[in-house]
Amino acid sequence: MYENENALRPSRLRRFLVMWMVMLGVAAFVLACALYPVMCSSPTRARETLEKSGFTHIETHGYGWFRCAESDLFSTNFTAKNPAGAEVEGVVCCGVFKSCTVRF
Repeated sequence: MYENENALRPSRLRRFLVMWMVMLGVAAFVLACALYPVMCSSPTRARETLEKSGFTHIETHGYGWFRCAESDLFSTNFTAKNPAGAEVEGVVCCGVFKSCTVRF
């Protein structure tokens, strides 16, 4: 009987470790999903791009879901007044190795 108990211990430890690894993986995935919009929004670059384009009264509103190309890493929603004075809303899309573009 004593030999069977020892044989089961590594199995229990293995299951325990696998369970914790799965839980840590799920927690890391949830954390990454929660932080993605914060990490991939660039209000400073968006403001600079809009100011260079002649926009005024600029307000950024966080990450712009599904509004930019796949090659764009940063996506920031905004509202502003265009050079003609009209209130507009859109998104500034920026990539790592490319400049930013403004989309309406």
